[in-house]
Amino acid sequence: MSSKEKMQSIKPIQDYLLVQIARKEEQTTSGIVIPGKKADELRGDVLEVGGKVKHVKKGDKIIYRRYCGDKVKLGSKTILLIQEKDILAIE
Repeated sequence: MSSKEKMQSIKPIQDYLLVQIARKEEQTTSGIVIPGKKADELRGDVLEVGGKVKHVKKGDKIIYRRYCGDKVKLGSKTILLIQEKDILAIE
């Protein structure tokens, strides 16, 4: 089972959301990749929503609180499981 299939089989409950952490990387003209800053890690893409989530839908780009939720490693990806109350804004 691939990591994409595993993510599709994870369904958050109640007011929880499954979020793909957005990582902004820069590349120099010589091809060196510079990882994003910690501030960029407060953004993400909503992959799945629980049944009691009211204001956010699958596919939304969000900004969330620092130090919220739980990181889960699925294959090579790290995703975040957070509550709706920890979302600060929808982009």
